[in-house]
Amino acid sequence: MLSFFILAFAIGWIPWVVRIYNPGFQFQVFVFAPLAAALVVSAAIGIKELKQWLLRIIHWRVRWWWYAIALILPIFIKEMASTINLMIGATAMHGNDYIWKSFLENFRPAFLLPLVWILCEESGWRGFATPRLLERYPVLVTGLLMGLIWSIWNLPLILTGEITIMELVKGIAHAIILTAIIQATKGSVVICILLLASNNIIARIYFGLFEGENAARLDIILVILWWGIALMMALITNWQGKKISTDIVNRKAVIQ
Repeated sequence: MLSFFILAFAIGWIPWVVRIYNPGFQFQVFVFAPLAAALVVSAAIGIKELKQWLLRIIHWRVRWWWYAIALILPIFIKEMASTINLMIGATAMHGNDYIWKSFLENFRPAFLLPLVWILCEESGWRGFATPRLLERYPVLVTGLLMGLIWSIWNLPLILTGEITIMELVKGIAHAIILTAIIQATKGSVVICILLLASNNIIARIYFGLFEGENAARLDIILVILWWGIALMMALITNWQGKKISTDIVNRKAVIQ
């Protein structure tokens, strides 16, 4: 486990070191670092471990409602936050036609293209590290640990202002939700990727709907809602009292 995190940080932070000597270097972190670290560590452990890791990444046979949750939850959260914002006095800069037009413009760049980097990150964070932590800790603790590790890993982006404090706080809530999904879906990284991709496009679609203080208040509302969902999912999955195993060879159940 420790070797995975060391590799993920070492590979991911290479661009940060390069930028010290070459400020014009474009990258802040290498998003493929968690994938590379998981691949190296899994292969070092053995063929069986490598197979188990790969099966977790492509594990798609889950209940249909998990696909619905992954695709609809970000829309529900954003719509609820926008509605609450309007109810307490915010003014939207655009109407419903803007949202539809924004969807058509952003679907490919905001949903399809980021799937590659989302896969690179989630195959490591959720496909390798999360199941192992879940063998030791409950969902909430595991999610908090993964969220904090993810936050530190993104330190270069935080220092350059590419990730805001509010995005960081939401990211930790997302880590708890993704941990609960891994627990409840028997290790499906596919559902985690779909949720993040859906959230990415919804964020792009609604970007610019509010400005100034209204946009800042929307961020606060989003943080509250995401954390509410995160805590609820953590409590539900913990209440089920099941332990996740890293062994899903032949895609058999991983809940023992």
